[in-house]
Amino acid sequence: MDFDNTIVLVTGASRGIGKAIVSEFLNRGARVIGISTTEVASDYVHKDKYTHVVCDLSKKILAEKILSQIPKEFQDVDVLVNNAGIKVDTEFESSLIKDWDKTLNTNLRSAYFLSQILTPKLAKSPNGRIINIASQSGVAHVSSSIEYGLSKSGMIYITKSLAKAVAKHGITVNAVSPGRTHSDMTGYDKDPEKLTRTLKKIPLHSINTPEEVAGVVLFLASRSAHNITGQVIGIDGGEANF
Repeated sequence: MDFDNTIVLVTGASRGIGKAIVSEFLNRGARVIGISTTEVASDYVHKDKYTHVVCDLSKKILAEKILSQIPKEFQDVDVLVNNAGIKVDTEFESSLIKDWDKTLNTNLRSAYFLSQILTPKLAKSPNGRIINIASQSGVAHVSSSIEYGLSKSGMIYITKSLAKAVAKHGITVNAVSPGRTHSDMTGYDKDPEKLTRTLKKIPLHSINTPEEVAGVVLFLASRSAHNITGQVIGIDGGEANF
């Protein structure tokens, strides 16, 4: 997959899946804009093709100002990857309104309005793409962090709705729905017992790496996926299907 002359905007770019997506696009020739709420160390091999913007996307007024912070040579966006997301550990009986608002605004509202803001630019691209990062939690029952599961269910709904809304512009919209994935947050590498328990729940007995998730994102951004839209691709070892 060759992404020379392609400009990609990735939210939640500072770590985990987002950082892997940035790295994989850079390795294949793309120029990348990364967005997160904090600064990120630019340790990418092709860092000359990378620019970073610090922005809290949960606030629409800030999302609208993003383009003014991006260098001119990165302005013509071809691919938008809505990856930004948080998960607050809550239980139904004790969850707070602030947890609900923060989760829904960061995970869901930001993706909706950033897609809206960038659609005119994506429409000018011969390969306009919106790729949303959903989650296994959006299609399976969850007993805790219900706000998170709801936000990811909403991401799937947005994906299918936007796919129809922007098809007239030649833009495709798809979602990647990762299951359990190695990261600092999940900590599978640091807890062997937790890893063993988790693997027993997964039919393929395998946990994603961020790079594996990034690979599916790159496929959906490629020319090979030009006729795929409104789809949700699960990467969960079959766990959500059983």
